[in-house]
Amino acid sequence: MGRAADPPRLPPPSGAGPSRLRELVFRAFALGLGLAVGLLGMEGLARLVLTDFYACDPTLGWTFEPGRAGWKLDRRLEYAVRARINAAGFHDVEHALEKPPGSVRVVVLGDSMLAGMQVPLEQSFVRRLDASLNEASEGPRFEVVSCATDGFGTAQALLMFEERCRHYEPDLVLLGFFAMNDVLDNYWGARSLNHPVARKCGRPYLARQDGRLVHVGALLPAVSDPTTSWLDRTLRRSYLYQVIAPPPGLDGERTMFRIHDVYRIAYPPALEEAWDVTKGLLVALDEAVRRSGAELGVLLVPSRSEVLPDRAPHPEQLDLGRPARILGGFCAERGLAHFDLAPGLRERAGGTPLYFERDMHWTGPGNGAAGELVARWVRALYSRGSEPEAPPGVRSPSPAPESSSTTGPPPGPRC
Repeated sequence: MGRAADPPRLPPPSGAGPSRLRELVFRAFALGLGLAVGLLGMEGLARLVLTDFYACDPTLGWTFEPGRAGWKLDRRLEYAVRARINAAGFHDVEHALEKPPGSVRVVVLGDSMLAGMQVPLEQSFVRRLDASLNEASEGPRFEVVSCATDGFGTAQALLMFEERCRHYEPDLVLLGFFAMNDVLDNYWGARSLNHPVARKCGRPYLARQDGRLVHVGALLPAVSDPTTSWLDRTLRRSYLYQVIAPPPGLDGERTMFRIHDVYRIAYPPALEEAWDVTKGLLVALDEAVRRSGAELGVLLVPSRSEVLPDRAPHPEQLDLGRPARILGGFCAERGLAHFDLAPGLRERAGGTPLYFERDMHWTGPGNGAAGELVARWVRALYSRGSEPEAPPGVRSPSPAPESSSTTGPPPGPRC
């Protein structure tokens, strides 16, 4: 039997090709629209739940937004705190600029470790320091004013003091130095973008040149910079984007170091230079504080790795005490009062956790322990009567200070 003939093929309906193309375009448009609506919804939810407490500033990089209130949430959900920024733009109670008669006013500079937004305000370092200082019935009355701001390095602390905080008429200025990121935050070559708001607003950098401080590099592109692409400016305005991802890849913004590099046993030349810049900034801050009629004290704020070395990543490859030795030695040579919190916190680390499990900041008990330790030191500095004993943590100026390098004298200015 012969094979049946194939049925004749009919030509495709007129316009079938373009119809298919229109269908694909419509689906792509619908998908893009749905994605855009979803992202806008997530952005709105982020702004509703995750409060953006920061405002860009042309001099300081950024500040807290005065009067802003909302929830401070950790991405890992280790804490959820209702926070409020005071009228002056700090995480603190309200303070008058004029110092109360007969009081000792202490101004605190530093970053998020001392701003304490991870815990309720009354549990923060500054409030616990104030309470501990005023427990004694004898001696002067202390008033502690917070100028600490999330993400700040030493350059920003200096600029903040000169622009705003010297007006509080302090007697004592305490700089909280968190070596794990402050050293690299101070150095233009590091392009330090470890804080989301630094990626949004940009970070100012200073260095000593010919005996004076000058701005170096450039403030990294911010939302207000017209030379930055519209996409970059749009993304930098997105709070959700700043939390979950870095900005578009700009060669000048790529971070050059890892956060634990300050503990390296062998420093590369760039990290040596970062320490040189840091020492110059400390000298400049000391000079600015003295011009205001106050004294500067430096608090060596340890990371969790310094207090709990067994929790550090690859501790055998790190020298966890090195930053404290470098900074303590420099302060001793300069004649700066300084206090290392690490020994006291180690003694208290066996009970309630002082640091969050994954977040790097102090818990409520950690803030409290730090406040009590610093209060003992400050009270000893201001004790009346006989000459006070050296408070725990103050390094004697007699030992030779360690350089940031393994040999030779410490770089930076000398007394």
